[in-house]
Amino acid sequence: MMKNRNSKFNRVKYSLLSKLGSMFNLSFSSHELLDEKIFGVDGIKRKILVVEENNGSNSSYIIELDKVKSISMKTVYDSIKPDELRKRRLEEFLKTIHLQFEFKDGRDAVALSFFENKKNHIADLPLLERKTKNWKMIF
Repeated sequence: MMKNRNSKFNRVKYSLLSKLGSMFNLSFSSHELLDEKIFGVDGIKRKILVVEENNGSNSSYIIELDKVKSISMKTVYDSIKPDELRKRRLEEFLKTIHLQFEFKDGRDAVALSFFENKKNHIADLPLLERKTKNWKMIF
């Protein structure tokens, strides 16, 4: 199940997002906290600020929506051998669900993960899948 978020953890992440948003002159109309990442959306400037925690350190990047050619929801599965679907459900093979941002200038795509089987529980899949679809429509 989704981890019961530590409120101190939440405050630290939201504070960091706010601080970085101010540094980049962004004003967030909405935001989302997902495991080791948080992102905020500046609807007026059409930018997404993503802050990720990896091995105890934070990194951030900005996705400029005006430079995005397309946004797609990608669902990636492990390989499935013949007859395995008789023993296990399809969801059990799911590796990741993410939004993929393709850019007009041809640079490498950016993937914003919402579900990772190593970090999330399969019981959280319906909620995280719904969040992914909702954010795709918003962007």
